[in-house]
Amino acid sequence: MKLESADVPAPGAGELLVRQHAASVNVHDIYVRSASYSSLDLPVFSGLEAV
Repeated sequence: MKLESADVPAPGAGELLVRQHAASVNVHDIYVRSASYSSLDLPVFSGLEAV
């Protein structure tokens, strides 16, 4: 994993933009990235836990 900058599109109708200050990588994220647990299709953003 690596930290990268990305453009953030404006939210569309019925959407909400939330500013996220921190995120963690939990066991679920590690399993998804290692293909041990395929609950999500890659590519996907890690950090299901956020503040």
